[in-house]
Amino acid sequence: MKVQCTAIMLLVSCSIFSQVGIGTTTPNAELEINSDTNLPALELNPQTSPTGTASGQLSVIEDELYLFDKSREKWLSIEAASFAFALEGNVNNRPLEYSGDVTNSGPVIPRNATLVYAAINSSGGNASKVFTLIVTSLSGSVTNHTFQISGGKLTNTSYNIDLNEGDTLQVRTNNSNSVSNPTVLFWVKWRK
Repeated sequence: MKVQCTAIMLLVSCSIFSQVGIGTTTPNAELEINSDTNLPALELNPQTSPTGTASGQLSVIEDELYLFDKSREKWLSIEAASFAFALEGNVNNRPLEYSGDVTNSGPVIPRNATLVYAAINSSGGNASKVFTLIVTSLSGSVTNHTFQISGGKLTNTSYNIDLNEGDTLQVRTNNSNSVSNPTVLFWVKWRK
């Protein structure tokens, strides 16, 4: 009987003290670090090439904080950058402008990245509209990625399009359906 009682007390004790506090006796999360000194509360030592196995793992790679994305099977930065393209008026079968009146070139990707989200909007009726992301590499090879919208909008947060340092981006409409006042917004995260 004593063994059963001890086992039950141990289980109850584990569930009561499932939260861990460092510098606090009343943690508000599974792990809470409360630092009352001039020292940082947490230090993650930089790594060069950690092996990710599950979503949510954190690592400092070189000088930036990364989160492992299991669905995309890669380390992606916590930070995100956005690239916006637009053109005013009827723009059937024309390139969109990036950051001003620029149609023949676009932004250059400063380091390896993955396009993870896209939001596209266009007036001009509910007909299906096609946009192409044109990726030109440093060597001059071109890769096209097609985005089709219906109902005037597209929002997708599950893209997994790798972009490499030095790639140039352009966006073009591909159809003669009524494409007016389009805006295209891509979000990328830096990739390791």
